[in-house]
Amino acid sequence: MNRTFTIKKYLVLLIFVLLPFNGLPYQFQFIGELGYEGAFFGFLISLFITILIFRGRWFVPKNLAFYLIVLFIFWIFISGIVNYNDILSNYFKGRSGLSKFLTQSMVIILSCFTIVFYYNLFKDLNFNSIKNAIIISCIIPFIYSFIEILNFLNITIARNLLLLLEEYIHSFAVYNYVLSEEPKLRSVSGEASWFGTYISFLFPWVLNILIAKKDNKLFNYVILIYLLILVYFTFSRTVYSIVFIQLICFFLLYFLYEKNYKTKIRLIFSSAFMTILAILFLTDNLFSNIFTVLSSLSDPENLSNVARFSSQIAALKMWIDAPIFGVGIGQYGFYMPIYISQKSLILSHEIQEWVTNSINSPWPPVHGLYSRILAEAGIIGLILWVSSWIFLIYKLLHILNKYQTEKLIRLDIISIITTIIGTLLIGFNIDTFRNQTFYISFSMALIYLYYLNKARSH
Repeated sequence: MNRTFTIKKYLVLLIFVLLPFNGLPYQFQFIGELGYEGAFFGFLISLFITILIFRGRWFVPKNLAFYLIVLFIFWIFISGIVNYNDILSNYFKGRSGLSKFLTQSMVIILSCFTIVFYYNLFKDLNFNSIKNAIIISCIIPFIYSFIEILNFLNITIARNLLLLLEEYIHSFAVYNYVLSEEPKLRSVSGEASWFGTYISFLFPWVLNILIAKKDNKLFNYVILIYLLILVYFTFSRTVYSIVFIQLICFFLLYFLYEKNYKTKIRLIFSSAFMTILAILFLTDNLFSNIFTVLSSLSDPENLSNVARFSSQIAALKMWIDAPIFGVGIGQYGFYMPIYISQKSLILSHEIQEWVTNSINSPWPPVHGLYSRILAEAGIIGLILWVSSWIFLIYKLLHILNKYQTEKLIRLDIISIITTIIGTLLIGFNIDTFRNQTFYISFSMALIYLYYLNKARSH
């Protein structure tokens, strides 16, 4: 048992350490876009070691949330059958509709299989070892981000070091980051907003240890402050918005389910004190930068907004024409040139590249997972996907009511819910199913519910 625990603990650590690496340059045909995800390579290594060393049956999560994910996969194939003729005839940028359908279906199936694997990997561990692995995973991105900040200060040795490492961990955009005159931090992730997928996973657990652990308070505060500094330097609307919403959700849940009124009063005064400190000590320039980044979300003249919103509007138009079954998974790019507005086509150089039928031009993105699911799998597909997460949150909130007096359990449940909320918010910015934070967060919720049910049965 000790040997099993030790091996699985290090496999979990491997996966979490690789989680922020989500723009890797290692592409293999049999795994497609999953080759961007460091955590997926961690999964493959862990799967191989698990099969090689461990014997025994695998357990499938007995939870409605997981069953809904399985139904979602079945629905994708039903949608594919309904759209079979159109999928066969689709051809754009040198790619066929069938190849896109098969590769994207494989990405979804493999990714959802990781839920079962992570569930079984976590099953023999105590939850503290999982939390510790999450915190340890921030060491490499924190160090790399510090080098990036030194590069912002025009320190030559930092820039040379980044250029040396770039080709091994980033597949693109060196001129937008390392060599850019405008500082923008992405750490070991593919883009600044992609770093946000990792931050949304990490942030609730940093808050968790800050509240739960009485020792090393100063060190834990340093971790939180440094993380918030990194959030600022991403200059990403997505990252700012998600961290802000997560912060509100975390402390709102903590406040609502805290029975000790003295603790509630301390929380109110602490929040007010931190807000006053922020107003007093943060510079006008910093506030101006944050406000400028956030306000750009509603700027109709911002070309990034034009590209993003126009892509999602095109997806909604597709859904209106195919409301139940969608156009088929992986098929958005074939129809995007038909549904994109002429005004946005004229305004945006990015959109012009997306609609160009050239093999070397970029594939049209949707810029939102939910609008993509609507367009490609219809309203039933979106209901199945979203319902699985809503049911999971409902179960966690239901359990939270039963453990209001147990602080550590309450904190863990609040952290899991906040992680799920952050992960779901990422879906408004990223349109891919390969994001491993989806499946790790999902598995962590399932296994925590399993732990609590097991404890109650004893």
